[in-house]
Amino acid sequence: MAMQLTNILRDVGEDLANGRIYLPRDEMARFDYTVDDLHAGTVDERFIALMRFQMDRAQEYYTRARPGIEMLDKSAQLAILTSAELYRGILGAIEVNGFDVFTKRAYVPTSTKVLMMPRLWWASRFSSASVACEIEDGGSAVSEV
Repeated sequence: MAMQLTNILRDVGEDLANGRIYLPRDEMARFDYTVDDLHAGTVDERFIALMRFQMDRAQEYYTRARPGIEMLDKSAQLAILTSAELYRGILGAIEVNGFDVFTKRAYVPTSTKVLMMPRLWWASRFSSASVACEIEDGGSAVSEV
């Protein structure tokens, strides 16, 4: 759920260009953000509040997944931890981009990926998986303009 929601949030603009809207309409309405606003690419306090709400939900999913990762066979933990960390980092990149998911693509740069691998490998082999999940929102993630 966490990674799928992260994909949805990262790809709002791309999906919209392909005629798809995955943001729940009832939650858009809760923040007084309309489909017309979405089509206009409006990034304002309403959209930011909607995105923060969705991002908080995704963060909660990542947090709730940690104990399950620890239950996996050690041989599988590195791949799952890496995927979770990379996708979690995308949430930070969205924020670094000023929540502009219409014209900017959020991603975690290769340099950050390389730097995080030893920590993730160590956590997957010798310590709790929850120790590994420490990329802060916006900390290492950057965006592409």
